[in-house]
Amino acid sequence: MPLNAASIGSAIGTGVDASNAIVGVADIIITQINRDNDINTDNQRRGSLVAKYCSDIFYEVQRNSQEKRGIVVVRANLNYEISFRDGGHIGSAEIAGWGYIVYAIYWGWIKNNGERGFENWCVQGYQRQNDNVINIDG
Repeated sequence: MPLNAASIGSAIGTGVDASNAIVGVADIIITQINRDNDINTDNQRRGSLVAKYCSDIFYEVQRNSQEKRGIVVVRANLNYEISFRDGGHIGSAEIAGWGYIVYAIYWGWIKNNGERGFENWCVQGYQRQNDNVINIDG
């Protein structure tokens, strides 16, 4: 499911107008990333693209919401566990040929049971990390 206003609004507690703005920015970001980069890019380059996408969505969410949310972008086929009190799945994206799941979370955690590195997962926002577990503290 690509990013959409209803799922973002539900996950971050904003209205449709703010959610549409976030979707629009996210779509522009991902279109530009994929246009400017070879689909066969190396993992280091892919990791920097994932980190940029995660960061850009985080700042757009913060601009449009008073709530403190963490943004999680995780490779779709990565072995991971995720739990949260509220927020949730806001969509998916393809970055340089790989599929990713996007979450907006308030109070929760993600545990990476697979390979590390920004090409596999990225969290922006109110968080602390202990080895392969990142806690999001809204």
